[in-house]
Amino acid sequence: MFWRAQSLGEQWGDRVTRAAARPGRAHRLTCPSCGVRALVLRYRPFEGGSTDDEDALLLLWCSSCLTGYVNKAPVPRGATWVEGRDPVPNFTLAPRD
Repeated sequence: MFWRAQSLGEQWGDRVTRAAARPGRAHRLTCPSCGVRALVLRYRPFEGGSTDDEDALLLLWCSSCLTGYVNKAPVPRGATWVEGRDPVPNFTLAPRD
């Protein structure tokens, strides 16, 4: 059996899974694009939705290189929401496989 390195898209998918499982620890994960521990995890309600909804937009970005990931996801307990005028940087979307 041969070991195969994960693609950048697979690495971002892994970070999203790990960050969503433990939202309070996302900042401890390294960015797959630049290697810095600067990931920020937030959830944003869908248009017309609220923070009481079960699903929302998951936003995971690196505050160092401004690369990130957006996906529909279930909202875990302890999630941090983007509310009001909280800034979300204009980040570049990470590749997906």
